[in-house]
Amino acid sequence: MVNVSQRSFYGQEEYRVEGRVRLPASKATQLRVGMRIPVAMTHWPFGLDEWTWWRAVTVQPAPAVAGPWYDLDIELASTGDAADAPPEPPFSGSAIAALIGWQGDGNPANYGSQNFQWTGDAPGAGYSSLPTVGPLTPTAGVAGVMGISVDADMDPLRVCGEVFVAGTVSAPETITLNIRVNGVVVASDVQSISPGGIQVWNPHLLVDAGDIPVALGDVITMDTRVANDGFLAAVGDNSTVKNSSMLIVGRGTHTNIPTGSTFYYGGMPWVGP
Repeated sequence: MVNVSQRSFYGQEEYRVEGRVRLPASKATQLRVGMRIPVAMTHWPFGLDEWTWWRAVTVQPAPAVAGPWYDLDIELASTGDAADAPPEPPFSGSAIAALIGWQGDGNPANYGSQNFQWTGDAPGAGYSSLPTVGPLTPTAGVAGVMGISVDADMDPLRVCGEVFVAGTVSAPETITLNIRVNGVVVASDVQSISPGGIQVWNPHLLVDAGDIPVALGDVITMDTRVANDGFLAAVGDNSTVKNSSMLIVGRGTHTNIPTGSTFYYGGMPWVGP
């Protein structure tokens, strides 16, 4: 219940609001007497439905009857000063987006041509779809173009990437699969080999990382890097296993990972971070 009263001081109108709010216990002491907070009360007269600054006059917290909550009995006084609306809370619902069909090679001179061919929304022939859900946008293309953009402030994401390598090496080699946010590596997988001569090498690189922090405008990308340029053949999607090389990000309870991927058969089901 909220009570609103009107007072006049030296010709200036002041409104007082008394009410109760329920907050998590961890936030119960964040509002204190003297603080200003933006308030808008819809359906109230006197212009109180606009965002304005109010000052806390009394704040009396007490544990709620049940649960990890506190009830705060508060009294607020109007200041008459306009305020901006507070920011929207981070998106915490279910979301998922995918890029599939990775292509690249082991030549460092060609790193810029590494690419994802399709998105989960528009996969190529023979590939299962994984439609985008929530404020994420997957973009196929070459390095510098491809990536999954974050279209809202969000709670942490789970990020999964995998690459099957169909390669031949002629010298000691190391290959690294990197997951990046805005170009900064946040997770990786590394495999190495020391062949005695020319040798077929088909490593499987897999990253599955939870609780990756992101914010509006961030871009999540994936790339491979080699140490010695010892590859003689391509790095990319295994020709016999569809949906084998991909980048999937999201949170929540989606479980429709494309058939054929390690995440579907050998990995953990998609349950979010």
